[in-house]
Parts: sequence; structure tokens; C-alpha cells
Amino acid sequence: MFVLKGYAMFNLMLDVESMGTGPDGALIAIGAVFFDENKGKLGDEFYRTINLATAVREGGETDPSTIMWWLGQDDAARNAVRFNGYDITEALTDFCAFINNRTRVNDVLVWGCSPTFDCLKIERAMKRCGLVVPWKYFNERCYRTIRERNKSTLPLERQGLHNALDDAKYQATHLIRIRHAAKA
Repeated sequence: MFVLKGYAMFNLMLDVESMGTGPDGALIAIGAVFFDENKGKLGDEFYRTINLATAVREGGETDPSTIMWWLGQDDAARNAVRFNGYDITEALTDFCAFINNRTRVNDVLVWGCSPTFDCLKIERAMKRCGLVVPWKYFNERCYRTIRERNKSTLPLERQGLHNALDDAKYQATHLIRIRHAAKA
């Protein structure tokens, strides 16, 4: 097994926040956490908010219903993505480095809720910014499917909503609980 600098966690839970629901929805936050489902541990974390203007500049799309939805969220959720966002190219470059410094592109298993939302939005944004996606399409996994097929394993109490890192950590922790319940 490949281990980079003593690191052996290859599962990565990804969550994004955006200003559009389509595949080119303008990203406003990326959150991710490595996790080891066997040991039940969360690992290294990544979080960047993205300046909306830079996401739109690079071809990200907004839709009025999503903007209205965000306006209806609590102050913590809105403020988390409102101030001090990174340029989208810088945020995506940092995200690629975060993954590439911890595992090989062929080894990382990227989980999303669902991959056709989180992974696809990242992939499309990376392509628009001229970056290479740091995982293989066949290593994308769907947390939503696992969650829906295991409703008897109740999730933990939710701390915050619509913070990409908090959501990724919540989803990874719930997935770990589901996997451990299945082994029992």
C-alpha cells in the first residue's frame, strides 16, 4: 500500500457551496476531510471560501432561486461565504495541492452528496480554470446512496448547516457510523 509521509487515509469527503444548482454553479466554498472508515477517524481538513465575483469571472453561473435560498439562511451560514473569499483559481489550486500532498491521484476515493453535485461542480470549475482534477472519475463515491440505504443508522445531531467543511465532517462521521453498524 502506498503511504505518503505516514499517511494512509484515502477516503475524502467533499462538500461544496454554490450560487447555482447546475453543473457550472458558481462555487462559493469548498470543504473536505480525509477519513479512515476502518479506524473511525477524521483526518486532515481543507476549507476555502471563494470570492463569488472570481467564480463568475471564470464561468461560474448563478441562479436567482439559489441566491434567494442563501438569503433565507441564518447569519452564520451567509457570513461564512460572504467575506474574505479566495480567488477561485487559488482556492482550487490549494485544493489540488491538499489532495496531491496526501495521496496519489489513482488512490483517492472522493465522496460527495452526490458526486453529480459536489464532484461535478469542482471538476467543471477546475476545467474552466485550466487545472487537472486530482482524482479519477471511477473513484467517485456517493454518500447520499449509502445514507438512504441505511436509514436505521441515525446521523449525529447536526451542529451547523451550509458550511462546506462542517457538512463534509458531518457526512464523513455519519458514513463511518453506517460502516461500523454494518460490521456489527
